[in-house]
Amino acid sequence: MRSQASKVPLKDRVWKPLLSLVTNETGKSGNAYEDELRATSDVFLKGLFRGLSGNHVLAEAASFAAGKVQYLGVFLEGNAMGLALSDHLTPAKHKRWNTLRSEIETRHPYEIHTALGMALGLFGGKVETTKSMTSLWQWFVVDGLGFQQGLLHPDKFIERRVRTRRSLCVQGSKVFDQGLGRSIWFQAGGDVQRTCETVERFEKERQADLWVGVGVAVSHVGNLSETSLTYLRARADKHAANFAIGIAIGAHVRHLNGTGKEVADNACRIAAGVSAEEAAAIVENAVAAVSGSPTDDIHIRWQGTISQNLRVRTLDR
Repeated sequence: MRSQASKVPLKDRVWKPLLSLVTNETGKSGNAYEDELRATSDVFLKGLFRGLSGNHVLAEAASFAAGKVQYLGVFLEGNAMGLALSDHLTPAKHKRWNTLRSEIETRHPYEIHTALGMALGLFGGKVETTKSMTSLWQWFVVDGLGFQQGLLHPDKFIERRVRTRRSLCVQGSKVFDQGLGRSIWFQAGGDVQRTCETVERFEKERQADLWVGVGVAVSHVGNLSETSLTYLRARADKHAANFAIGIAIGAHVRHLNGTGKEVADNACRIAAGVSAEEAAAIVENAVAAVSGSPTDDIHIRWQGTISQNLRVRTLDR
C-alpha cells in the first residue's frame, strides 16, 4: 500500500517547499543580505533540479553555479540531494549519489553527506544512529536531516520545538539540532534578532547545538555585517564558544572546496578571534586528530578539539 507521502506529487513534496525559500511573502527583495540568501537558495535549487533529472553535472558545476565560484559547494549539495532522490524514485539505478560521492567527497565531504540526509528526510527514509558510526562524515547525514526538517516543517520543529522521533542516540540528537540551527538562520532570512529569539525559545539543553548550526550558516553564507556578527556573538552569551565552532566549520567548508575563505574571514575574526585561514586549519587538524582513533563519539570529540584550539587562540590575542 502506498504511503500518504507517496500520494503527494513530487513537485509538491520537493519543488514547492524549496521554492518558498527563495521568495519572501511579497516576492520582493528585502535587503542585500536577504538577496544573498536568496541567491544561495536559487543555486541550490538549480543543482537539485538537475539531480532530480538524474543528471550528474560535476564537469559543468562551476559554470552552472551562476558563474560564481563561491556557490560551487551549494550547487553540488543541491545536485547530490537531487541524485539521492532520483535514486530513491528509480531504485534499480541506485548508484548516482554514490558515483558523485566518489568524485567529490575529498573536497566536499560536508555537502555530499548533508545532501543525503536532506533527501532521506524528504522521502521518509530510515535514519538512525548506531555505535558503528565511527566516520566523522557519516554524522553529517543526520545534520542534513535536521536542516531539511527545519526548512520544510518549521511549524513543527522550530515553532513547536518538537524533537525528532527517529532512532537517534544522544550524539545523533545533538547533530540533528545543529542542522536545525542552520535552518533557523535561513528561515529567519538572516535576521539576527529573530534568529536569537528563536534559539532562545528552545530548551536550554538544546541551545548550544543550535548555536553551532547558526554559526555554520552565518560563516558559510558569509558577508554579514560586523554589527550583526557582534550582536550574534553577544546574544550567544555562554554559548559563544559553540557559535565560534560553527563559524570555524563554515570556514573549513569553504577551505576544502576552494570557494573563497575571505567570505568567512570577518565572521571568524569577530566570533572566534582568528582569520578564516586559521580557523580552517584548526578544524582540519581536528579532523586529522579524531580520524586516527575512530569511535562512535567521534563528532563530539571533533568539536571538542576545535573548541580547545579556538579558546587558546582567542585568549592569546
